[in-house]
Amino acid sequence: MGTNPNTIINAFRNKIAQREIIEIKNTFRYICELGEFLHWLSMIPKWNCEMNVTGRRMSIRQIVEELV
Repeated sequence: MGTNPNTIINAFRNKIAQREIIEIKNTFRYICELGEFLHWLSMIPKWNCEMNVTGRRMSIRQIVEELV
């Protein structure tokens, strides 16, 4: 648990602690593990082309249902 108030988990915790309504919008984010992100990041200097980091495209609702 970090102190960044802008991460989804910390934002939810702060809203709950302050008894505020949590508004969940129908937006999408790409989720990947730190290890996967670092793997792709380490490959950037080795490639001479555009790369597409894959990850899981998830709606905010899916993130909440799966991770919270």
